[in-house]
Amino acid sequence: MKAALCLLAFSACYLAADAQAPIPTDQTELGWRFGNTDVPAGEGTFIELFGDFQCPDTRDAWQNVFKELDQWIVKTGQTATVRYVPFPLPYHFNTYRAALSAIVTGQLLKKKQVGESDAFRAIANAILTDKQDTFQNAETANMTSGQIYEHVMFPIVQAAGLTAADKDAFLAGVADRPNDLQLRTSWKYGCSRAVTGTPVYAVNGVVSDEAAGWSLEQWKAFITGQSH
Repeated sequence: MKAALCLLAFSACYLAADAQAPIPTDQTELGWRFGNTDVPAGEGTFIELFGDFQCPDTRDAWQNVFKELDQWIVKTGQTATVRYVPFPLPYHFNTYRAALSAIVTGQLLKKKQVGESDAFRAIANAILTDKQDTFQNAETANMTSGQIYEHVMFPIVQAAGLTAADKDAFLAGVADRPNDLQLRTSWKYGCSRAVTGTPVYAVNGVVSDEAAGWSLEQWKAFITGQSH
């Protein structure tokens, strides 16, 4: 939902400027990297995808473009890295819960020796699917936050590789203050880049309005051109 309620999102960013989570000077720990993660910093093509786990446009960007682009980058050895940066939009009532669920799932997968890129692929393939429809605003209107985490989000992220035995750790993780602050920091970083909708792309540090409409083939052509 690139343009919807942009003013509301901007206002929310502005009003939260004095929140406890600072705008980070080092963003390397935000989100998840995939594609070719061995490219040294400052080299090749670096793409940031600011996404909202409840946003249908973010889901389409993953399913129709970046899922296959990731595979192509790895298969052909392109010097391109993609980072997904969670940016929960304020009018999607469950996107913060979905993003926090993704962060905790990533932590639990790491304990299972799953790498960062594979963890994100599993998380994206679990959340950014038609399962997204189960946690839209109307579908959870009569549920508490705890019920949403336990009965909606946890069953979804189980598809990423969690088991019933991980449930207690998952519920503890989404209630953990440091994880909450990590997500706030990610959101504030997006605000500092003037992100007001999703998906939004930054290419080699520059937010690109043009890239928002690129097809898979256009992304491939751009990355190939950058390597020459």
